[in-house]
Amino acid sequence: MNRKKGHRPLIQSRFTLAVVGIIATMLLVVFGANWDTAFGGTVPDQNSAPTNLQVYPVSTSAIDLTFTDNSSDEAGFKIERKTGQNGTYAVIATLPPNGGGTIPCGGTIPCGGYGTVLYHDTGLQEATLYFYRVRAFEIPDSVHPIYSPYSNEVSAFTQSHLAVNPNAVDNGSDTSPTPGTLRYLLKEAQPGDVVSFLPDTTITLAPGSNLPLIPPGVTLVGGCDASGASVTLDASQAAVASRNAGFSISGGGGLFGLNITGTKLNVGSGGNKILCARL
Repeated sequence: MNRKKGHRPLIQSRFTLAVVGIIATMLLVVFGANWDTAFGGTVPDQNSAPTNLQVYPVSTSAIDLTFTDNSSDEAGFKIERKTGQNGTYAVIATLPPNGGGTIPCGGTIPCGGYGTVLYHDTGLQEATLYFYRVRAFEIPDSVHPIYSPYSNEVSAFTQSHLAVNPNAVDNGSDTSPTPGTLRYLLKEAQPGDVVSFLPDTTITLAPGSNLPLIPPGVTLVGGCDASGASVTLDASQAAVASRNAGFSISGGGGLFGLNITGTKLNVGSGGNKILCARL
C-alpha cells in the first residue's frame, strides 16, 4: 500500500509534542523545589507566607494591621477582609514589595523576617467586627501570579463612641459613676450599643462594689491577638455576693476579646455572641 506524502511528518510532530510534554512534567516533579537553581525559573517558596498578622483598632472607622514579611523576592502582598464571621473575603489592598517600606519593630509591633509591614485600613463602620488575612505573591512570567499560603487570620472590632477610658478610676457608685468608666458607659448604653475597650488594658472594678449591670443587647468589645483576649476586666475586689452572682449577657448582646477574672459570666438566650474571651 502506498502512503500519501506528508503523513509521516504530521505523526512525528504530534509524537514529539507528546514527548516534550511528558519530559516537562517530569522536570517539574524532579526539580520543582530547586527550579531557581537548576533552570532560572521561579517556583513559589511555600515558607514565604506572611506571619504575625495583628490588628489594632485605632478609631471608630480605622484599624491598623501589621505583619511580618517572610519572603525576599515577592512582587507584593494581597490584603483581604471580610465583615463579620459569615462575610466573604475580598481583596481590599495590593501592597508593593516589602509593603512599600517596613517600620521599626518592638513593643506592640512584632519583629522577624524581612521586615514588619504596616497597613492602615480606613473608612470602616463603627463598632463592627472585621476579619483579615494576607498572602504574598510572585509574577514569574509577568502575567500569572503565584501565591504564598495565607497568614494567620485575625479579627477586631472598630472602636465605639462608648469607649472606656483606661485612666478613669471606678468609684463603685451605681447612681453617680465616674465618667468614662465601664460602670458609667453601661449606665448610658442602650440595646444594640457596643462598649469598647482599648487593646492591652486592664480595667479594675472598685473594692466592695457591685458588678455593673450589662443591659440586654449590649456588647462588650476588647481586643484579640495571637494569645487570645488582650483586655482584662478584673472583678476580684468587688463585693463577694455580686461576684458570686456574676455578669449576665442577654438579649442578643455579646462579648469579644475580654478576659474576665474574679467572677463568672452568665449567658442568656437570644443569640448571644461570645468570641475570643476567657471566662
